[in-house]
Amino acid sequence: MWDLLTILIVFTAMGIVSYALGYLIYRKISVATWAYISAFLPSAPVFVLSLLGASNLILFSWLSHTLGILIYPAIMVIIDILLIEISLLRLVKPFGFILPASFKAAIKVEGIISTLEKYYAIPRPIRVQRVYIVGVIAGLVNLIFSLAFNLM
Repeated sequence: MWDLLTILIVFTAMGIVSYALGYLIYRKISVATWAYISAFLPSAPVFVLSLLGASNLILFSWLSHTLGILIYPAIMVIIDILLIEISLLRLVKPFGFILPASFKAAIKVEGIISTLEKYYAIPRPIRVQRVYIVGVIAGLVNLIFSLAFNLM
């Protein structure tokens, strides 16, 4: 029915629309990046299960796209909180010589994550409420596109 190129175009359009809405609402690239990422989350479990050979995923797709509007942004908020927690390790970095080995490893992880954020490989942590709201908006965009293009 749908060829791979058409599906990729629709998914890219979903991400771009979500990114644009996130940027228009909050005027921050980091918030828009979270919106872009969350545009793909409701379809991700269905995609993975279909790659594993599952069939008749219509009910699962409906659940993922409708309940996922509330669940996936909550998961993104948890990831955002973890990024905030990891970025707080910068405060203890000067005292790294007296910290246990586990903290030293966490400080190294913080350095890697800050480098990834610097090059926009992962989004920077932002206010939790904004992450949830743009996640819900992106989930609604995903649902609208999926219904409009009959991708469920």
